[in-house]
Amino acid sequence: TLRVQLDSLVGRLRANERTYVAHTSSERYAWALRLAKVAAQTEANVRIGWNDASNPRDVGMADNVRWVIEREAGRGLVVVWAHDLHVGRVPIAGPMFASRGGAAAVASMGQLLARSLGSAYLPVGSAFRRRAADSLAVIDSTTVDAALARVGKPRFLLDLSRAPRVGPPPDGGGRSPLHPCQSGSASAAAKTLIKRIQPVT
Repeated sequence: TLRVQLDSLVGRLRANERTYVAHTSSERYAWALRLAKVAAQTEANVRIGWNDASNPRDVGMADNVRWVIEREAGRGLVVVWAHDLHVGRVPIAGPMFASRGGAAAVASMGQLLARSLGSAYLPVGSAFRRRAADSLAVIDSTTVDAALARVGKPRFLLDLSRAPRVGPPPDGGGRSPLHPCQSGSASAAAKTLIKRIQPVT
């Protein structure tokens, strides 16, 4: 099977590291091993699915980010672009996720990175004034988009590092405006910053 072949490829690369490095270079070997691992991650994600409790998608994403950080070795900051559901410090959960079936909640890339990196991990969520053209025309008044639109500024950053960690959603709705897909006290810890921008038309 493809799974067995990819596992075998990763194992062969690891077992013959000295030989491969001698015939190429440490850099080329490192990339070859990483790409083999990414192929194995992709196979697991397709085979298992991200609704499974193990969530191989975010586990693989976090592993790849850690690999990049190790390679950079303190040369500078590492910036990762991903959907808000993946970068938050909390599990992926909520009504939207539950409707897909499978596990009630799964660990996000951000949650996994926050565990290993601590305060060095800075998640930044994004919000837009209106939905994309292929989605609902009316913004739900309980979402982060609607709450931030009421501020009245086209672009700003909202620092959530001092936001309450407990309590009901500030707008009294069923979902917290700090996270459109999660509810309850954990939502305030999902992001450190929220970035709001006016969409380009």
